[in-house]
Amino acid sequence: MTDFRQFKLSNGDEIICEVVQWPDDTDEEMIVRKAMALKAHDDEIKGIRYYNFSPWITMQDDTDGFLSLNFAHVLAEIIPSDKMLKHFIEAVETTNLTPEEIQDKVDEYFDKLKSMVDGYADSDLSNVIEFSRDKTKLH
Repeated sequence: MTDFRQFKLSNGDEIICEVVQWPDDTDEEMIVRKAMALKAHDDEIKGIRYYNFSPWITMQDDTDGFLSLNFAHVLAEIIPSDKMLKHFIEAVETTNLTPEEIQDKVDEYFDKLKSMVDGYADSDLSNVIEFSRDKTKLH
């Protein structure tokens, strides 16, 4: 069974990761992988808070690598919600994509948007008033 946890660390970082091995009585180190930092960004004009994930270790090429985390630096621990896990797993999968796979995903997304826009048609045009394009008249 996969053991995903969300940790608040003493340096202020908030991470979500898969715990591979918990610390024991003789060692405070725990082994984790897929460690992603959770960042919050506030848009004060719109009054909205956005969240995003990024690899916790800078320039980490593969989130499947094992990391050692000192449990003494963990201030809080929680099991992430299903909604949070869904976004986390998507972020992990996206981080591990090659540039070609990323381009394929972007193309697929734009094709989906284009088909949604192309498929939209106003079936009832009877309520549209045509204006004269005569530039000598003021509307």
